[in-house]
Amino acid sequence: NKKPFVAARRPALQCGWAFKKASNLRSHEETHRGLKSHVCELCGKAYSHQGTLQQHRRLHTGERPYSCPFCARTYIWSSDFRKHIRTHTGEKPYACATCGKAFVRSSDLRKHERNIHANDKPLPCPQCGKTFNKPLSLLRHQRTHLGERPFRCPDCGKAFTKSSNLAEHQTLHTGQRPPQRDNLLWEELSSQISPLTAHGSLEMFISMNA
Repeated sequence: NKKPFVAARRPALQCGWAFKKASNLRSHEETHRGLKSHVCELCGKAYSHQGTLQQHRRLHTGERPYSCPFCARTYIWSSDFRKHIRTHTGEKPYACATCGKAFVRSSDLRKHERNIHANDKPLPCPQCGKTFNKPLSLLRHQRTHLGERPFRCPDCGKAFTKSSNLAEHQTLHTGQRPPQRDNLLWEELSSQISPLTAHGSLEMFISMNA
């Protein structure tokens, strides 16, 4: 008989099983109330449906039955498999009700709605009044008024408004992948005259623009 996974101070009163997370304990205790009767014999996590339990067991066995027909990626969960397939087919089933822009994942749609359409943008553009939720987004927008393209390719002279666009362009010359996003953002902001550059650190900047 396999021993239950005991790793925390959250025992189930009915049977003594213990769990690291309170959410897992609550899920398990529902089995004693008849709400989730399908219990994993390896870790004690419980589910309402047998099919969900079968998928969960793959975390223990390593089975990955969903194989992408376009590449070598494999998946445990059918939902992750479907999301991945859309990156090949171009399907974008989640459309923004406000502007119509579509996305592969529902999480991307929620992020778009929060960043673009939510009323939590405290940084207004002094030229046109448009508001933004990140200092860097405001900075980039202001360049559309000024016509600035401060990031110039040293190889061909082509100029860009964003450091990330320059880095992507330079791969045409070097064949190398561009630097990490956080480094590009820090380089872009530090190249501008801004109160943000006078204080704070890279970590502060990343947290403001995450």
